[in-house]
Amino acid sequence: MSKLKFQTRSVVPSFRLFVGMLSIFSVLLVASPPVSAKQTVLTVKSGWDVSDPGATGYVIYSVTSSQRACKPKLQITYILQRAKPSQTYALSIGIYNQPGDGVKSFGVPRFQHATFNPEGVEAIQDSFIVGSFTTDPSGNGESHIELDLTGVPGGTYDAHFVWTRLTDTRAFYRTGIKYGVGFAKIIVP
Repeated sequence: MSKLKFQTRSVVPSFRLFVGMLSIFSVLLVASPPVSAKQTVLTVKSGWDVSDPGATGYVIYSVTSSQRACKPKLQITYILQRAKPSQTYALSIGIYNQPGDGVKSFGVPRFQHATFNPEGVEAIQDSFIVGSFTTDPSGNGESHIELDLTGVPGGTYDAHFVWTRLTDTRAFYRTGIKYGVGFAKIIVP
């Protein structure tokens, strides 16, 4: 009969490592960044007023909310590729067909409240200028925007994301199928 040898080792170092990792995890959980809803990616097309068929692009957005403070934030990335080179645009969000006097603030004050019909669809639009955007000499550009939606009533908002110019408010690039159709759905908790 052979003798079995058992190795014994202290579990104290392993236990200390486990407690240390648990402590770190707890700190990370308490101080974690905002919880992110899934990101939505939208394709960009030429605007209602200006045609640039060679351009492509995306708008990526999500609404996040701090775990403890319940502060909803809208994070948006506007991207253009092969657009008109060295151009500067105002970035806007159009919120559509809200009741009454519409939405007066969406992280920034409302720029315009009006009814339009550029592609055969009439819709009431609340416009919000959220930033600026400049394409490089190759026609590429990217801009990141974060809006604090605290104070915006909870609900689902139909939206288009647009590149415009404040001098004439034409839509150079935009999301959606056509004006007032194919909305992004922004859900504010």
